[in-house]
This record gives sequence, C-alpha cells and structure tokens, in this order.
Amino acid sequence: MNLKEHINVYLLHHTLTEGVIRFPDKPVVVERDRDITYSQLFRSAGALARTLRSRGVSAGVLVGLYLPKSIESVIAMFGVLMCGGAYVPIDPKAPGSRVRTIISNCRIPILIASDTLLKRNFPDKGELNDLECLVVTGVPEAREPDGRTPNTVLWQEALDNEPLNSDAWIGSDCNTAYILHTSGSTGEPKGVIISHLNALTFVRTAIESFDLTASDRFACHAPLHFDLTVFDIYVSISLGATLILIPDNLSVFPLKLSEYIRNERVTVWNSVSSVLSMIADKGCHGDQRFEDIRLVVFSGEVLPVKYLLKLKDYMANAVFCSIYGQTEANSSTCYVVDSIP
Repeated sequence: MNLKEHINVYLLHHTLTEGVIRFPDKPVVVERDRDITYSQLFRSAGALARTLRSRGVSAGVLVGLYLPKSIESVIAMFGVLMCGGAYVPIDPKAPGSRVRTIISNCRIPILIASDTLLKRNFPDKGELNDLECLVVTGVPEAREPDGRTPNTVLWQEALDNEPLNSDAWIGSDCNTAYILHTSGSTGEPKGVIISHLNALTFVRTAIESFDLTASDRFACHAPLHFDLTVFDIYVSISLGATLILIPDNLSVFPLKLSEYIRNERVTVWNSVSSVLSMIADKGCHGDQRFEDIRLVVFSGEVLPVKYLLKLKDYMANAVFCSIYGQTEANSSTCYVVDSIP
C-alpha cells in the first residue's frame, strides 16, 4: 500500500509508517548488540506519543531530547512527531548551563532525558522543577528517579501505554518538525527551525539523487543534534533500510572505527570531512578494503585531496559526494566527485 495515496498530508513520521507496512520484522536501528524492528519502533514511538499527548504535547509544542545516540533517542524523535510536537535535540556533552539556556530560549515544557546525564549535569534536584514533565530513560522500573521534578515519568512507564496508531497526528507539513542549534562560532548559538516539508524535501532529493535501496545499511556517526543525522535517519527509514548507530567511543580510534564499519557491512557513510581524513590517515592500511561501501557523503570542511585519493582507493565501489548548507537549508548544494585533476 502506498501511504501517500491514503492521507492528505505526508509528514516526517509517515516515513516510519510506510516502513512498518513494507518491512515489519526487519531491523530498522542497530546499536552494538541491540536492535529494534520497524514494527517495534512504531509501537514504542506510538506509546510514547500517547504519553506525551496526555501531558499536553500537540502541534507547536517543543520537546527537548537530552539523550545519547541510541535506540531510545530514535524512539523519542518519532514519538514526539507522532503526537504533533517538535523535538529539540540537545548535545549530551553540553554543560548544564547550555542545556538550561536552550530549555529557556525554546521555552521547552517537556524534556526526555537520560538518567545518567541528569545526574552528571543537574545534581541539584530542583533545577528542572520548572518543567511540566520530565521523561527519564535508563531508570529501573523498581526505583523512582530521585524526585528531580514532581512530574516525572519513567521511560518504561511511557512505553507501556497504548500506542497512537490510526489517531497519530496529521497536520500541516509547514509545522515545525525539529529545531537544531548552530555551533555558536560567531556568538550565541541560534536555533534553526525546520518544518516537515523542509526535511522531507531534502529526504526526497537525496533518494532521487543517489542510488539507494532498502538493502542499504546506513551508518549514523554524528550525534543527534547535528544536521547530518537527518540524512542518516530519515532517508534510511524512508527506504526501509537499516540504520547502524556508530558508538561514540569509536570516533577517536580510526582502526576500531574502520573495523566496525566493515563488520557491520555499512554501505552508506555520511560524516564531516575530518572524520574521513582520520579514517584515510589511520584506518586505511594493508589489504583491509571497504568493499561494501557504495556511497560516501561528506561535508563541514575541506577534504584534502591526498586523503580523498586514498579513500577512493580503499572504497573503490563508492561514489563520493560533497554537500553544503545543511543546518539552515537542509543541504543546498551537492557535488559528485567523479574525477580529480
């Protein structure tokens, strides 16, 4: 069934709905030794959506995501979208002061957060009492989360709810889907508002521009508050492909990172150029080729020609593309590197 023929407005979370129809039992997200299928992700996101709706989340309401990159964070993104809200991913490595600034500037009433991050950056249990609701992951069901806010919901409690399925939100594609914050290199970081239409236009363009299929395995290297993950998550799920979450602790170890890419049979790689330079410099050695990779997308900085040449040697089956303008324009320019003078 083509979902687009049965709904008036196609929205970002409908990419998951279509995936469930086509590939219900296929792994959609892989995180080390864990994975979740399309149907499981849809059910969990729907349950979270009902919980959030009961707490007042509807069109235009912003929900903060203060989570490490994980299966839970992908569930949270779709859960927020399914009940009409917009999510604001917050850097899990950001100091508490920056987190508070984003919550204040965006007037976020509800925060979905990791118990570990809360303990690390908000030891004062009263600092988040102004929130209307705090959904906490990583807390065993048997233990209450230390009373940080009088309106706390445990993650498992949220997922035990009856899911929103047929009554999931269907609104305007001009509504905000998420807000990403710039690096703040010229001063205070600014929130960039992206609508469902903005994001889906980029997703459709990427699918039309690149030879991608449901058989692909997309690597997700960037943290969720980076714009690169929009490509990784929504393009892969739109296709019915599988998303491989790259563990954060591998990022600074190019040999282990390269081994992980090969072992997980990654076919689509998307990262800033500096990560590819690191892989080329330290991760490409001997006869250890990356034979499965078919597409390499890079952005953010210049990729030195010497590293590009080495990568094209070790990733001989891949097409290399440089993209630009991601945060504000969801990528405004794409250049396919088919030859090097």
